[in-house]
Amino acid sequence: MDTLLPPDLAANVAEIFGDRGRHWVADLPALVADTCAAWDLTVAGPALPGGTHSYVAPVRHDGTTYVLKVPVLDDENFAECAALRCYAGDGAVRLHRADLTTGALLLERADPGHALLAEYEGGGRELGEVVDLATGVLRRLRRPPTGDLSCPPPNGTGTLAPGVPFPRVRDLARRWAATLESRHDELGRPFEHRLFAEAARLCAEYAEADGPDVLVNRDGHTGNVLSGRGGREWLLIDPKPMVGDAAFDAGHLLWDLLRFEPTRTRARYLVDRIADGLAVDAERVRGWALIRAVDNISWAYAAGVAQPYADGAAALSAT
Repeated sequence: MDTLLPPDLAANVAEIFGDRGRHWVADLPALVADTCAAWDLTVAGPALPGGTHSYVAPVRHDGTTYVLKVPVLDDENFAECAALRCYAGDGAVRLHRADLTTGALLLERADPGHALLAEYEGGGRELGEVVDLATGVLRRLRRPPTGDLSCPPPNGTGTLAPGVPFPRVRDLARRWAATLESRHDELGRPFEHRLFAEAARLCAEYAEADGPDVLVNRDGHTGNVLSGRGGREWLLIDPKPMVGDAAFDAGHLLWDLLRFEPTRTRARYLVDRIADGLAVDAERVRGWALIRAVDNISWAYAAGVAQPYADGAAALSAT
C-alpha cells in the first residue's frame, strides 16, 4: 500500500499543495487502510486514471463494487459530499458514506463509465447531442440546497453563503473583478488586455444577484459526465458545488467544447445551444464562458498552454 498514487498524480499533489500535499501522499496508505477497515471495504483495483488531487479506486463491499475517493481537501471540493446528498442520485452518482474529518467518500460506481467527452472525441456523438446531454444533466442538478448539508470545513478563506456550506458565485465574481486585469499585468500582458478588461467588467456585473441562488458546478464539463446505471443515465462525477446564478454552469461546459475549434462561428453555436439547454440567458452564457477562459489563462500561461484559452476568449468576445 506504499505506492497508491501514480507518480504523476503524486507529483501534481506536491506541486499544488507543497508540504501539505507531500504529507498527504505519505499518509495516504494508512488513511485508505483505516477507511477500508472502518467501512468494511476491500480495494478491488489500482487507482483510477484522471483527476488532479484525489485517490480514486474501485472497492468492494458485500459483493458490490463502489468507488472510494479520498481527496486533498480544498476550497473547491470540500462540500462535494453535501452537494451529492442534495442530488440524491438524481443526475449524479450516489453518495453512500462520507468521513467529515478526512473527506473520504464512498460513491456509486458509474457503469459502464464512459465519459461523454471521450464519446465526442472518438466520433461517437455529434456536438449538438453532446451539448444536449450535458445541459440535461446540469439542469437536473440545478436546485436549492436542502437536507443534510454537513461537510468538512473549507481549507481556506472563501466566503460561504449564509446557512449553507457552499461558496457563492457572486463572491467569486467580485474577487475576479478585482484581480483579473492585475493578473494579466503580472504576466507581462502577453495577450490582448481588452479581454481581461471585458472579463473583469462582466464579473463586476455578475457579482450582483440575478434570480434565486441554486446549486451550480464550477467543473461541470463533459469529461465529468459519465454513462451509468447500465448505460441508462448520464451522471455527473466530481462536483465542485457553488450557489448562485444558474448560467454559471455554462462557463466551463462551453469552454471545454470550444477549445476544439475556438472560432466565432462555433462560439455562437455553443452559446445559443447551451443557453437553450440550460434555459438561461444567452448573453450570460457567453459572459461566463469568456470569464472562465480568461481566468484559466493565468495558470495555463505558466504551463505553456494558454493560447487556446486566449483564442477562445477572443472568439467569445467577438460573438
